[in-house]
Formats: sequence, C-alpha cells, structure tokens
Amino acid sequence: MIVLPAKLSINAWTGPGTQVSAEVNAEDALRWSVRAKFPAAGRKLGPEIEAPEQQWWHEQHGWGVVLPEPADGAWSHEDKAWARDAPPAVQRLVQHRLGEPYRPAPVFRFDPALPDNYLRRYFPDGTKSEPKIGQDIGLSGKNSVPRYLLIVADPEAVPWRIQYALAQSHHVGRLDLDDEGLSNYVDALLSDWADCDADPQSATVWSVDLQLDADITREMRRTIAHPVYKLLNGDTEIGAGVDYLSDDRAVVTELVSSLRRGPALVVTTSHGKTSPIDEARRDELAASLGVLVDCQDHFVDGAALDGWDPNGAIWYAHACCSAGCDHGTKYKGLLTAGDYATTVVEAVAALPAQVAPLPASLLGRPKPLRAFIGQVEPTFDWTLRDELNRQPLTTAITKALYNRLYQPWPVGFAFDPYFRSVGELYTQWVKLKDRIDEGADERIILPDAARVRLTAVDRESLVVLGDPTATLPPLPSKRGV
Repeated sequence: MIVLPAKLSINAWTGPGTQVSAEVNAEDALRWSVRAKFPAAGRKLGPEIEAPEQQWWHEQHGWGVVLPEPADGAWSHEDKAWARDAPPAVQRLVQHRLGEPYRPAPVFRFDPALPDNYLRRYFPDGTKSEPKIGQDIGLSGKNSVPRYLLIVADPEAVPWRIQYALAQSHHVGRLDLDDEGLSNYVDALLSDWADCDADPQSATVWSVDLQLDADITREMRRTIAHPVYKLLNGDTEIGAGVDYLSDDRAVVTELVSSLRRGPALVVTTSHGKTSPIDEARRDELAASLGVLVDCQDHFVDGAALDGWDPNGAIWYAHACCSAGCDHGTKYKGLLTAGDYATTVVEAVAALPAQVAPLPASLLGRPKPLRAFIGQVEPTFDWTLRDELNRQPLTTAITKALYNRLYQPWPVGFAFDPYFRSVGELYTQWVKLKDRIDEGADERIILPDAARVRLTAVDRESLVVLGDPTATLPPLPSKRGV
C-alpha cells in the first residue's frame, strides 16, 4: 500500500544552510490527488510508420514553428503563413529550414480563444485550418501537424501548458530570446552548427551533494548524475573524456574549468535559486531564477560563465526552475499552508511565466547551446524513487542522456519516452479516480492517486529549450553512418 510521506523536499535554494521542505497535510494532499481535470492532449495510437522518427525532415514527421496569434489584425493569411509578423530570424527559418515542396515551413498559431489541444494554421492561398494536436502527424495535409515543433515565444504569449500538451505526442522545443540572440541561434541551426566544435568525446557531469539525509541533492546524485557518469565512463569512445565533479569539486570554479574543455554534453544536478522570496524583491527573484547553486552556495549564472562559448553543447540541468517558472502552480493544496516550501513555491508562482535567465543567455550566444533541458517547477524527492521497492524512477532520463543522444538522435526524440510517460501517468490517475467513483476504499486509492499525479506534474514540467531537432555531434564511430 502506498503511504503519503510526512514531508516533501524540493530542489530549491533560498539561502545558505536552508533545506526547503514542507509537511504534507494528509487530508488536503489526498483531496489534491483527485482535484484536477485530465490534461488536454494525448498520444494517438496507430500502426508503425515507415520512416524512422529521428528523420525530422521526412514528410511523415516534419518540422514547424508555433507562434502566438498576432494582436494586430492587419496581417493577411499569406503574411502569417510566412511569419512576416515575426522577427527576421524566424522568417529565415520558415523560408529555409525545409526543402521544396514544403516552403514555407508550417507555421502554427496559438490562440487562447481555441481549446488547448488545437492550433491554427494560415496558408498563402488565403485559407486556414485548425488542426487538433496529436492526430495527423507530418507535412502531408492542411490538418497535419509536424512531429517536431519549435515554439518561438515567451511563455506568457504561448503558455507552458501548451508545450506540456504538445510534448505528449510531438517533440517540442522553445526559444524565447531577444533579436540578437535569436539571430545567433538561427544562424547556427541553419548552418548545422558549422562554427561550433563541441567535442562528443568530452562530457561534464557536475553534481552537488550536500550530504544531508533530508536534502534532495543526494537523491539527485544517486539517481541521475552518478548513473549517467557510469554509462559515459564505461563507453570506450567517451570514458576518458568524462569529468565527474561532485563532493568538494561541485563548485563553480571547477565547473567553469571543465566547460572550457569543450564538452558536447553537460549534466548538472543541484538546487536552483529561488530567492529572495519577499514580495518587495520579486524583480530580483525573476532576474536570478533557477541559476544553479554549488556546494558552497555560489551561483552558476551568466556572470560566472561570461566568456564561455557553449559551442553547440547540450546541457541537462536538474534543478528547481532551471528552465523557468509558470504563473501559478499545480502544487497548490499538496503542501501544508504556511510551511517554508509552500512559501517558496507560492513566491515563484506569483511571478509572470518566464524562461530562466541562464538558458536564455547560453542559447543566445554567438556560439550557442544546441539545447537546454530543465524544469519549470521544482522537482520532488518522492518522484525520484519508487515508494515500495526504492527503485530509481529516472531510467528514462539516463537513457535519454546516453543511449539516445549519442546515436545521435534529436534531443526531442531522445526524451520522448520520458514525455510519453506523462500521458501514461495521467491515464493511471484517471483510472484511480474511476475506482473511487466505483466505491473503492479511498484510504487505499488516494495515496496512490497523489503519488501518480505528483509524478505526472513533476515530469511534464521538464522542457526542452532550443530546437527539438538538435543533435549531439557524432562520435567517430557514428560519422557517416
């Protein structure tokens, strides 16, 4: 039988020596476990298709852009089909990303007037369609939606919930950059990262472990960082080039030194900064949200990485708000009101939805990151291991970072099993709610429902920033394959 934990810890940092955890009010948490609607999107089941899914350019899969519907009604259908209302870099992407006859590349619009599982598309001939996501995949028809989608908008204009919904049936990334940063990223993407020379035989794994029994950093090291290190270290092409930084080496200076070696893959686990939390300093909180915190309470922020060229690396950062935050939180009602962790979650939820400053800086540099994978909300220790047998629940992450990225497969496709599990978890959750409606014992069902819902919410808040087709540079054994 699943038993609710008495306390939950999150990977948020608010100051030296603080442990951000909260008592779980059992009665409130059990009600929270079944007090929500099923998310909008799901995965369509069907026969296997012939083209390998990693071939994003194939018409059975395809690539496209998601933009907000312009507020200015002066734009024609043709203008919106060519993204003429978007920055010049986006227009170049739409013009050149796909070959004939798929130009312009599909441009979809988010309109809050539509249900969350629908998008709108305009065509140069003056027509439009409103396809349902997760249904017809590819480039073949007016109601088709490509498998690979790049959202180019801040999460106030195209909300995080749309990215979450799309990720259950598509491979999705996001860019929220100023014009210069967007131009830098698009130049690198269209040139296939020609000026970037990240070394696929070099990797950095940096993991803070504060060695406190109640702190989540130890679990993140044991379930994510160390397993990834073991996989990389055991690879004959990568092993000698892996830099594993933990214990007293999990500091900013060691990380910066390791990054200057030019690794193609960077994996970090740590707390993410979520302070100050007082209302009068919310601008300061937003400006430093999610930056990584080392074992000495120093910050891995844009200033610490000043002068470092990402050179087309891919960075996975398991830390609170490492990718950004949403306005509001799905965790309301789970944690005890007034507890410290609850106060932290509420302070972050009071901010406007945003992409965190660290990935925005790194994705917009002249030699940018290919992709950054991080979290929009905190992650909880309860979702890292199975409650009954203590088995790690992070296999999909470790396999994505090694087995799939080094094929090399597109980052969106590499993490597909992880995102696909979100829909499976919500399906389990609905079945548990149905059992309650059928008269099952709530004392048995509600704790399991709480665990399943918490895991689903936790997992769906992991997002890809950058283009979902980005791949690691190939290892020598994969070149020309």
